[in-house]
Parts: sequence; structure tokens; C-alpha cells
Amino acid sequence: MEEKKQAAQQPSPKKRNDSVILIILAGILIVIFAFMVAKLLNTSKASKTESKTVQASEPAVQEKVMPYPEEPVSMPDADITEGEADMEQLPAEYAKAPSDAEGFFQTGEDLYYKGDFDAAIESFKKAIELDSQYADAYCEMGVSFMEKADWDTAIAQLNKCIEINPNQPKAQYAIAVSYARKPSPDVAAAREHFEISKKLGFVYPQWFEDFLKRLEAGERFPGQN
Repeated sequence: MEEKKQAAQQPSPKKRNDSVILIILAGILIVIFAFMVAKLLNTSKASKTESKTVQASEPAVQEKVMPYPEEPVSMPDADITEGEADMEQLPAEYAKAPSDAEGFFQTGEDLYYKGDFDAAIESFKKAIELDSQYADAYCEMGVSFMEKADWDTAIAQLNKCIEINPNQPKAQYAIAVSYARKPSPDVAAAREHFEISKKLGFVYPQWFEDFLKRLEAGERFPGQN
């Protein structure tokens, strides 16, 4: 009788198996839940990191497309006048540079890459005095005025270049940038010249196309209205 009572008190093998299965299932559910929580946390961290990256990169984009002072420097008209070419207004180190148009052009290029834009402009002017059809000299003089944020004068000189050589891709692109960078940007003109430069095979930086699209969407940057 006692043995039967003890046997009745002990759990049956079926009940023991059910308990084991429940414990295993509970463990699996805990593991799955922990995995999902970890995944959500990682996704949240990745999203925050991406957001910080975008926020951090935005000023760099604006700095790249608007590196000049908010107000463009006021410059005199860059009309080329007749006159004898000389080196009086150029640095002394260039006093012995060739006095032909090509020599003045090369001197202007050197000065430009040294960051002396005023002297570069004077040298390009002298090249044009000797060769009024020197399209590349007009182009580089226009680009030099762009470095001074004198967009209108830059456009005037670049237009003289394409009057002589409409297929000058760099000049077409530089005009596009100048129109886009003005305090009151002419977005339509910028797009027109940009498309011409692309058709002529100019290898343009991606930031400018993105910048132009943002202007076309109505966005304006520091110093623009």
C-alpha cells in the first residue's frame, strides 16, 4: 500500500517530459527576445551614427560650394585697352619672362597657381593686348576673377572667350559656376552653360551638379537671395 502511495506521488515520465519541453521552449523564447532587442539597439545606434555623419558632412558641402566671402569683392571693369605690353605691374621675379602673348599667358598661369590672382589677371591682360583672339587667356582671366568672387567680371571675360571659341568646355563650365554663385543666382543661365560644358566633354565635379539642383529646388546658400 505504501509503495503505491509513493508511486502516485512521483511525477509520471510524461509530465517530466512536458516540463523539460516547456523549459526548453522558454529558453528558446528568451534567446529570440534577446536577439531582437540587440538587433533593435544596433539599428538605433547605426541610425544615430548615420545622422551624425550627415550633419557633420553638411557644413563641409556648404563650405566647398560657398568658400568665398558672403559679399563679393567689388572690382573695376576688366576691359582690355590698347597699349604696349610690358612687365611693370608684374612681380620682379617675372621681369625677364618672355614678352610675347604665350609668355605672358604662362606667367599668368604660374601666378594663378601661386594664389596671386591680381598679378595673374594683369599678365593675362597683357597676353590679350598682344593677341586679341587669345581665347584661353580670356578664360583664365575669368577664372582668376572667380577666385576673387567677382562673378560679373568673371562672366564678362568668360563670354569673350566663348565668343572666340564657343567650344571651350572649361569656359562654359566656369560661366555656369559664376551664374550659380552670384548673390542673386541666375539658375537658368547656370544650367544652360553647364549642359553645354557637359556636351563638350568637360569632366565636372559632382558637388556642382548637386549644388545646382538644390538651387533649382529653391534653396539658397549664405550670401545669396
